[in-house]
Amino acid sequence: MLRVFWLLLLSTLLFTSNSAIAKMQNWKVVKVQGDAILSKPGFAPRNVELHDSFGAGQKITTAAGSTVSLVRNSEAFIISPNSEIEIPSDENTSTFTLFFQTLGTVLFSAKKKNRHHFKVQTPFAAALVKGTTFAINVSASDYQIQVFEGSVELKGHNRKDSHIVNAGAQSQVKYQISNKIKIKKVLNDEGKNPHLGNDIEKLAKTYRDKIVIGARGQSNLQKRANNLDPKGQRGKEAKDDLQAKGKSGASPDQKDISTLKISGNFNNNGKANNNSSDDKKEDRSSSNGATSSSGNSGGGNKNKNK
Repeated sequence: MLRVFWLLLLSTLLFTSNSAIAKMQNWKVVKVQGDAILSKPGFAPRNVELHDSFGAGQKITTAAGSTVSLVRNSEAFIISPNSEIEIPSDENTSTFTLFFQTLGTVLFSAKKKNRHHFKVQTPFAAALVKGTTFAINVSASDYQIQVFEGSVELKGHNRKDSHIVNAGAQSQVKYQISNKIKIKKVLNDEGKNPHLGNDIEKLAKTYRDKIVIGARGQSNLQKRANNLDPKGQRGKEAKDDLQAKGKSGASPDQKDISTLKISGNFNNNGKANNNSSDDKKEDRSSSNGATSSSGNSGGGNKNKNK
C-alpha cells in the first residue's frame, strides 16, 4: 500500500513539473534593427525576423550596429550590438525564467514579484531578481551589472558571498577569483527611475543612454564628456570617469567582440568565444508593440539564411 502511495505521489510530481514546462511562454520579437541570427541545435541558423518566437534551446546573436527587442507579457529585454543570449533547454518554467548571456550588453525589465523568479547566468557570475530594470555586460575578462530600479542579488562563480546591487549602482566581477567584486554608485543616478514593463520604446529611450558599462557605456560617457553644461561640471565628471575606465585600456567587449560571429558557446575555460559578423542596418518594428509570446520554440524549422 505504501509503495502504491509513493508511486502515485511521484507521478503527480512529474505531471506537475511537465505541466509547468509546457505552460512556459516564449518571448516574441517586436523590433529588429540590423542583422541578428537565431540558432538552435539541430536546426540551420537563420536571420531573426519580426514576430519570431524565442524559447527553450534557442540563441540570438546580434551583429555590429544591430539590436533585437523582445517581450513576454509585462516583461521585456533589449539585446545590444555584438551580443549573444540563450534560453537553456531546461530549468525554465511558467514561474521561473533563466537566461545564459555569453557576450555583450542586454537591458532587462523583469516583472516585480515577492520572490526570485528571473535569473541571468554568465561565465563569471549570476544575477537573481524579484523584479527590476537592469543591464548586464559580458566581455572576455569580466562581468558588469548596472541596476536602474529595484535591486539585484549578485553571486560570482566559485565565490562564497552574494551581494545586493541596488538602484543607482553598478558592479564588476573579474574573471580572476582573486579580484574582489566591486560595487559603486553610478555618476548622476540617484536610483529614482521608473519601472516601464514591456514598453520597449520607453525602455530604450529612458535607459540605453544611461548605460555606463561595456562598449555602450564607453560611448555614452564620451557623449556626456562632449556635452558640457554651462559650468562644465557634468562634462568634467564624465571625462574623469572615462579616463578612469581608460587606464586599463579599451573596454574588453569593445576590443574582443567587435568582430563577432555566430558562436557564443562556452569554451573549456568557461569563457565566451568571440568571432565576427557583418554590419547591415535595417529597422523592422512590430505594429503590435508589446504583446505576449506564444508559438513554436523551434528556432530553425524555416531556413531563411541570407
